[in-house]
Amino acid sequence: MVRVDYIRVPGNTWIEDPDNRFTTVDMRGSMLEMVQRAFSLVSDDLPKGFVLPEGELQAGSNGLPARVLREALVNSMIHRTFRVNQPIQIIRYGNRIEISNPGFSLKPEEHLGIPGSVTRNPIIATIFHETNLAETKGSGIRTMRALMEKAQMLPPTFESSHDLNQFTIRLLLHHFLGEEDIKWLSKFKPFNLNEQQKCALIFIKEVGAIDNPTYQQLNGVEMIKVRTDLHDLKDKGILTQKGKGKATYYVPGEELMKFLPIQEKTEDKPTQLEDKPTQLPDELKEKINQAGQNYRSAKDTITIILELCDWTDLSLNQLAAILNKNEKYLKSTYITPLRKQGKLEYTIPEMPNHPKQAYRTVQLNRRKIYR
Repeated sequence: MVRVDYIRVPGNTWIEDPDNRFTTVDMRGSMLEMVQRAFSLVSDDLPKGFVLPEGELQAGSNGLPARVLREALVNSMIHRTFRVNQPIQIIRYGNRIEISNPGFSLKPEEHLGIPGSVTRNPIIATIFHETNLAETKGSGIRTMRALMEKAQMLPPTFESSHDLNQFTIRLLLHHFLGEEDIKWLSKFKPFNLNEQQKCALIFIKEVGAIDNPTYQQLNGVEMIKVRTDLHDLKDKGILTQKGKGKATYYVPGEELMKFLPIQEKTEDKPTQLEDKPTQLPDELKEKINQAGQNYRSAKDTITIILELCDWTDLSLNQLAAILNKNEKYLKSTYITPLRKQGKLEYTIPEMPNHPKQAYRTVQLNRRKIYR
């Protein structure tokens, strides 16, 4: 027997209203039964529409492809670990679905979508394949990408975390290339961009930056293609490279900035977020000062971190400055474990390494974390 939690969240993030935050459906049963029940439950909640092409007599569906949802659910069953007693979690936000299972991917993230399968539970995988509930071994992610592209929707993104021992699939529900997107991309016609580069520009327009792993996930291409495409965008002045090595990422360059609305431009200048550590509420300042006068216990530090991130979204750099701690130590000792426990979450889950990544306290656990 397995457990699947389906959580409906109003809007695109956890909300603070304790009377109207989320609804949860707790499902328990066999794996085959859970896939069918979860699929039906989520499908009924999804926005549905139909398109009738000119000259056609039969309408086509317009929304998240059913095979993508089913494959994502099956993937969470096949590749989950049973070494920890945790449920598979499906969170339905207003703009996306996140399906998380315990157990990180046995394949490196850069190899996801490449033919070949590394299966944690071979017997379970065989059952799903023989019942035709799963795609051919090693082809599930490629199939999801192809179907989302055919539906003109943003390809699925994946996050595999060894620290959290968790794998997450994110499915965005809005159409990726709407009429406005196509019109906006037409401005870059003189640059002779390929389809993968255009996809990246839309992502940057929405999120503000992109890195190599995200580009690879969006387009399902090999890393050599990722580097070539991004360097080409950089050489054309469309993107600007930041960071070094694994921390490399790209932000809008001079050419891209010309076509971004003023509020979306991401120049390197101080922001309100960067000023917030000097604007701490008096109550929080007092707690930090009192804890600092004596030896600050781990419990005190955790409480302060959660209260800080409940007050406002804060980056690792800001938290380290406020608490006077080394960033690497703070992340490994407190931030990562709190994320693993579901008490902190990313503000930009689509790109964990986003240069403006920050943390917020998860409202689902708000009443428990201050005990």
